[in-house]
Amino acid sequence: MAHTYEKRQRQKVKQLIDEVHETNGDHSIAKYFPHYMDPETADNLHAELIKHHKDGLLKPEAWSFMGKSGHTKRTSTAFGVKDLTYTYSGRTITAMDWENSPVLKQLAKELGEKFSEIFNYVMVLRYPNGEAGIRWHSDDEGDMAEGSIIASISLGEARDFQLRAKDKKKRRKKIMTVALAHGSLLYMNQKLQTYYDHCVPIRKRIKKPRYNLTFRKMKMKNKK
Repeated sequence: MAHTYEKRQRQKVKQLIDEVHETNGDHSIAKYFPHYMDPETADNLHAELIKHHKDGLLKPEAWSFMGKSGHTKRTSTAFGVKDLTYTYSGRTITAMDWENSPVLKQLAKELGEKFSEIFNYVMVLRYPNGEAGIRWHSDDEGDMAEGSIIASISLGEARDFQLRAKDKKKRRKKIMTVALAHGSLLYMNQKLQTYYDHCVPIRKRIKKPRYNLTFRKMKMKNKK
């Protein structure tokens, strides 16, 4: 039964990617690797992230909207070139030095070699359960190097990933939805951020955590 579900999810992801390619005429815009990591490697990396969580390295994200404020249920941190920053939705996440997580440093190197990119920053997000999600957005902030890609790895509980065209004329009535599996990799180039929004919707039936690693190339800021 689990094998059938996994096969169905792979087919859904393939359909999503094929549609994105067909719509934009660019077959490099997104790629999905359902078994990028073997089970043992994925489990070991998952354990490393759980340790970071237990050590208190992941913090809640502050938010404010229409005079109200609070903290998100998800928590986050970042590693990379020391003090490199990423600002989105009014929040700034400052990277701890790679030396604080040699495993992620090595993974950034491996991914960089695979995709011919220099990843100098990885954002770590933890969704404690299905009541934590992230709203519609695109990763097109000015902190990212122009033309750079994002390599997104999912670990732990599978969560739905939704995609919709920014152009309402191209947007299907039904939002594209797929579940990103433990140990999978989603490759997204900058065009995907230009033409599409994505989100991780709330799914209250899910009780276990999911971790998401997004490896990025950020602009290097000149230090005064």
